[in-house]
Amino acid sequence: MFLKERLKKNFLFVIFPLICSNSYSQIEEDVVSFHDNTLHGSARSQALGGAFGALGGDPASIYTNPAGLGFYRKSEISIGFNTQFHASKNEVFNLNDVSNTDFTNQLFNLNHLAIIFEAPNINTESEHYGGAWGLSYQRTKNFHQTFGYEGRNDANSIRNFFLNDLHTGDSTTLGELYDGIPYYLDNRTYTAWASFLVQQVGDEDENKLYETFADGDPVTQNSLTERKGNLGEWSLSYGGNYNDQLYYGFSASLISANYEQNNFYTETLATQDSLISFDMNDVYTSKGSGVNFKGGIIFSPIPELKLGFNFKSPSWIWLTESQTTTVYSSFNNITIDGELLNDEGPVETSTGSFNYRVKTPATFGFAATYFVQKHGFITLDLAYVDYSSARLDSRDDDFSLVNRNIQSMFRPIWNIKLGAEARYKNLRFRLGFAKFGDPYQEDEAYYNIDRSRKYYTAGIGYKTGQKSFDLSISRSSYRSIHQDYYLYNQATPYAETKNVDVNILFGASFYY
Repeated sequence: MFLKERLKKNFLFVIFPLICSNSYSQIEEDVVSFHDNTLHGSARSQALGGAFGALGGDPASIYTNPAGLGFYRKSEISIGFNTQFHASKNEVFNLNDVSNTDFTNQLFNLNHLAIIFEAPNINTESEHYGGAWGLSYQRTKNFHQTFGYEGRNDANSIRNFFLNDLHTGDSTTLGELYDGIPYYLDNRTYTAWASFLVQQVGDEDENKLYETFADGDPVTQNSLTERKGNLGEWSLSYGGNYNDQLYYGFSASLISANYEQNNFYTETLATQDSLISFDMNDVYTSKGSGVNFKGGIIFSPIPELKLGFNFKSPSWIWLTESQTTTVYSSFNNITIDGELLNDEGPVETSTGSFNYRVKTPATFGFAATYFVQKHGFITLDLAYVDYSSARLDSRDDDFSLVNRNIQSMFRPIWNIKLGAEARYKNLRFRLGFAKFGDPYQEDEAYYNIDRSRKYYTAGIGYKTGQKSFDLSISRSSYRSIHQDYYLYNQATPYAETKNVDVNILFGASFYY
C-alpha cells in the first residue's frame, strides 16, 4: 500500500516530461524498423530472391514494379500463406557465467491476397494493348523475434543507469528539474524510484542527490525480450502495355504498422542485506498507419531482354507510441520513511501516448531479365536506398536533434537480388539470392557489426492455363544488438544476436 501511495502522490509531477522525452529512447531506429527492408512478395518472387523488377504477370509486381501488371492477359485471384521459423543465438559481452542465450519461435500467417482484373483495350488496332488493375494485401515485414541472456555482473547494475538518469547524466549534481524530478527521465527510472530501488538523499532543495542499495555489489542479470507485430500494405495498382515493348505502372498503398516489444528484466543481488531482487517488465508499443506510392517502367528492346526501372516513394507513417513499466521488488525487512519493506509491488507507470510521424527513405530500383527462349531466364535487381535521408517530426516536439542523429547514424546502401528459373513442361524450378545492405555507419558507437541481411532462396512451381501453385523456401541471416542500459565510460552488458529465419511460403493462383 505504501508504494502505491508514494506513486499516487508523485505521478502527476512526472507524467508530462515522460510523454515528451521517453519516446526518444529508440526513435532514430524507427526509420529502419518501419522500412520494408526484408524479402517479401509471392512464392514465385521470393524463390527468385525477390528479383522481380523486370518481370511481370505476378502479384509481386504490385510491390516491386507495377509495370509488371502490363504483362497480364487474364484476370487472376492469388493467395499465399507462410510459416516462419526464427532462431537467435546471443554472444554476450561484459558479463560472467553467461547462460540462456539460444531461442526459437514459429509464426504462421497470411502472406498476400490479390485480385488482378485484366483491362484490355477495346480498340484492337491501337498499339496500346491495355493492361490490368490490381487490388491486394501484402505483409511486408514481420517483427517477431525472441532473444535474451543471463549472467553475473561484477561491475555495475541497471540501478546505476537509473541514478545517472536522475542526475541527468552526472552522479553528483542535478541538471534541470521538473518538480524535483529531472525533465528527461526514462519511464523505467521513475518506476524504479517509486519502487525504492533508488532513493533520494540530502536536503529538499534543488540540489537533490540519489543513491541505491548495495552499490557495487555483484548482481545476476536476466534479460528476455520478445518482439512481435508486422507491416502490411493494401494497394491499388495499374499496369499498361504499349506494343509489347514498353510497360508502365503505378500503385498507391495504405500501410498498417503494429510493433510491440516486451522486455522482462531481473536482478538478484549477491549479499541481499537490504535489497534482495527485483523484476521489471517494460512494454513498448508503436502503432499507426501511413501511405506510399510506387511507379515504374519495363522496356523490351529485343524479345529476349527486359529492362526495368522502378521508384518507391518514402513511406509517411503516423505512429502512436506508449510505454508501460511494472516492477516487483523484494527487500530484506528494511525500513524507509517509517515503513517496513519486504515483498512489494506491483508498481506500474505509463508514459501515456505520444504521436509522431516517420518518413522512411525512398527506393530507386534497376533491373534486367534475359530469357533463354522458353527454357527459363536469369534476372537481376539493384536498389539504392539512402537511410540518412529519413526524417521524423511531430506537432508536439522538436525533432531537429533526432534528425541530425539520423544523418550521422545511417548511410546510403545498395541492395542486390539475383534469380534464375528453369522450365520443363508445366514445372518451374527456381533459385535466388539477395543481400540487403547495412544501413548503419561504420562506427564504434554502433558496435561495428555487419547488420546486412543475406537470403538464399529456392522454389518450385506448377502452372497450367487455369491455375498455378508455387512453393518457396528462404533462409536469411543477420546480426543485431541489444542493450538494456548504457553507462558512459563503463563496460555495460550487451548482446550481439545472430538471427536466422527460415520462411516456407505456399501460393496458389487461379486465372479467369
